[in-house]
Amino acid sequence: MILPPQRLLSGGVHVRVGFVEQGAIMENEITTAALLTWVVVGAIIGWLASQIMTNGSSGIQNDVIVGAVAGLAGGLLFTQIVGFNLGRGQVPLLANIVNSALGAVIGTFAWRILAPAIKKK
Repeated sequence: MILPPQRLLSGGVHVRVGFVEQGAIMENEITTAALLTWVVVGAIIGWLASQIMTNGSSGIQNDVIVGAVAGLAGGLLFTQIVGFNLGRGQVPLLANIVNSALGAVIGTFAWRILAPAIKKK
């Protein structure tokens, strides 16, 4: 069950994603700050990947973009679908950083493997 977004007083969008667990609705909230954290951390991980893993790189711009997209996907997937939340919500910034970093590392690694096969076609 996806609940409608709410507008915050600060003007940001606050999205509430819920799911039913034993008759009760459990909500995980995605704030604008969480979204920005996922994208920025992912972009940084993508940049680091371009600096460390030079083989198979498709350019620093592509690595940063892939890292940002994968960081956003990792943040969404780990917190909303898998339910992996470091610190059980007590340290949300750290949880957001770890989740997006994991997503960016996995996404960048996958891109490095798949990109040469895509370019050959």
